[in-house]
Amino acid sequence: MQYIRRKGIVRSRDLEALGIPREYLLRLRRQGKLSRTGRGLYTLPDAAVTCDNVLAFLNPDGTKVALVRNELPNATRVQVQLPGRTIDIELPPDSLGTLSIKA
Repeated sequence: MQYIRRKGIVRSRDLEALGIPREYLLRLRRQGKLSRTGRGLYTLPDAAVTCDNVLAFLNPDGTKVALVRNELPNATRVQVQLPGRTIDIELPPDSLGTLSIKA
């Protein structure tokens, strides 16, 4: 469980390579200790999954723009942290979200 918490999102085949059988993942999922986020992808139910699919830039007028992609087959909550505030959004499956933040 510590490995999964540290990684955030794991693939079943990576865990199998570490000697953890898929049956164990299924058991943890049935017990509510693990969530399946896609085919062969697992997270802890309370995990804040980070995303590498983000592009951000600063417009000439000072607004900040972030494009966030959700490649997962299910809706995903995304949290964008800025100095002094946090923005929470939920992205639908396989979607792209655009945030425009005034300076």
